[in-house]
Amino acid sequence: MNELYLIAKILSAGKDGFVKVQLVPGLNINLNSIKFLYLDFWGQKKTIELEEVLIFKQSVFFKFKNFENERETTVFIGRNVFVGGNDFEKIVNDVFLNQNLIGSKVYRGQDLLGTVTDYFETPANPVIEISEEDGTNFLIPYVDSVFEKIDAENKILILNSDFGIDDDED
Repeated sequence: MNELYLIAKILSAGKDGFVKVQLVPGLNINLNSIKFLYLDFWGQKKTIELEEVLIFKQSVFFKFKNFENERETTVFIGRNVFVGGNDFEKIVNDVFLNQNLIGSKVYRGQDLLGTVTDYFETPANPVIEISEEDGTNFLIPYVDSVFEKIDAENKILILNSDFGIDDDED
């Protein structure tokens, strides 16, 4: 089997066999040309046919072939979704893979907050650790809603101005 790339995590099951997914932050993809995805089941990757992709507001939904209702798709909740290497090259427009985050500069407006020193997954969402120049570290969720801009080429992350990091915390 060719190399697999993580593109999403399944968040919930819905009506008519659709599942809501959270795409990997910073990943802008076009799934129209993809027919098969791979789901992780206890370390084993299972191939599943992608029937339809819906994007509604800021939510993304997948419909898998032969899964017609919420009861049948609940087994997918919490599973990671992958694409094969050949398909990955077809669908990626501007990708900032998680392993490339390390060393990225994090700004709020024009102010440099620090440098990304670690990335890890939690049950709720991915998290990045940022080290400030004085050596202190803090964590922020790595989700699209936190960032105004993710510049993969220049390794720059710009936080939304309304994302609260309290400078007065002890």
